Amino acid sequence: EEQCLPEPKLLLFNSVFPLSIILLILIIMALMAAKVSQLRLMVCERFFTSAGNARVEYLHRKILQKRSRARKKKSEI
Repeated sequence: EEQCLPEPKLLLFNSVFPLSIILLILIIMALMAAKVSQLRLMVCERFFTSAGNARVEYLHRKILQKRSRARKKKSEI
């Protein structure tokens, strides 16, 4: 019975190379996603400047609020 069972063979070409190609593609896609999001923000800023200015003001207010909360916590201690 033991002679009928085939011996498993793990070939390097059949396992490592396809996995490395998939990993390389995933890394490239991750880098492209970051660049595409930057490009999207640049295009939106170019064509919709009022929305970009509103976003800047919103983010500035948010940063100032976080700083004021941090100062209040430090003064309470």
